[in-house]
Amino acid sequence: MEEKRGQMKVSFGMIFSIILIIFFIAFAVYAIYKFLGVQSFANTQQFTDNLQKDVDTIWSSAQATQPETYSLSTSISEICFTNPGSAGSDNLLLYDKSGVPKQSASIKHLNITAMIPAGQSEKCFNNANGKVSLVIEKDFGENLVRITS
Repeated sequence: MEEKRGQMKVSFGMIFSIILIIFFIAFAVYAIYKFLGVQSFANTQQFTDNLQKDVDTIWSSAQATQPETYSLSTSISEICFTNPGSAGSDNLLLYDKSGVPKQSASIKHLNITAMIPAGQSEKCFNNANGKVSLVIEKDFGENLVRITS
């Protein structure tokens, strides 16, 4: 008896097309991942720029209290103001969800020593669903601005 076998023939062009499709899909996923990283970085930069602008506005006035809510990437779990001596020249640290500083910045015209409670090295504020609420204030006779919650 004669055995019949099914034989599947796939041309080189078909195999090459499948490889190209896989390559394009992988590249698209990589590009989207990188784009989201750039978006997170830009959002963080916008936060620090807006905070510095608001601090400068309060600093230039004689007395003011201004509550502000800032948008921040959800990859940041909390922001902390620290003594510049312990973190170089930067006094703002942005921590990710694992507790590692993801980014730092220097905010001018802040009275860090008045903001940080005695016995602690930093004052932190939580990022709740991409929003950080801060109160920026300055009293008569003060040269620098304080940030409270």
